[in-house]
Amino acid sequence: MVKLSQTSKMPCKSISLPIEETCSGKAEEDGSIKEVCEECYALNGAYNWPNSVNLKAHNLAETKRDEFVPDMINKLYKMLYFRWFDSGDVENEIMLQKIYLICLETPSTFHWIPTKSRDLFDQDLWDALSALPNVMVRFSSPSKHGVYNDNHGSVVISDKSELTDQMFLCRAKSIGFKKNGKPNPKKCHNCRACWYTQKVVAYEFH
Repeated sequence: MVKLSQTSKMPCKSISLPIEETCSGKAEEDGSIKEVCEECYALNGAYNWPNSVNLKAHNLAETKRDEFVPDMINKLYKMLYFRWFDSGDVENEIMLQKIYLICLETPSTFHWIPTKSRDLFDQDLWDALSALPNVMVRFSSPSKHGVYNDNHGSVVISDKSELTDQMFLCRAKSIGFKKNGKPNPKKCHNCRACWYTQKVVAYEFH
């Protein structure tokens, strides 16, 4: 059975997968690695610890089982929020189909799906997933300097001067979001912009 985790920043559980096998969208058309992927946070720190590496490998194997869909539905049944891929991404179209079924069958759970694979696989399936009222698919820009297009739902910035009026700045890295009236760095707390805002979410490079 898949093992969900909860990072210190997140207000909810998420699923971790190995980036090497699942991040199909990390490559440019010429085969080079996208700018923002070269220094991915999931390449560093606790993500490299043996227990984390083993967890990601276990979860990837679980996604390939027929039982993955009912197992995830059962796990998410009473969760209000869920984040897909604190590490990794949509591996292939089969996984995308399974994610669609899971989201469809958990209408009371709000799903945030950050991805660099939005332009890969079956676009009608992506559109159907994005149209679900409990799903926010955020197509991540490959830039780490605030460059994005109309299809992107998130972007990395290296400096606050790169912010535009169309962006929502995630403050978790710097001052954090308030808990009990006090700023708490590196925590989302009650902010749910990644699930709801129609603006492009801007994350400070780290």
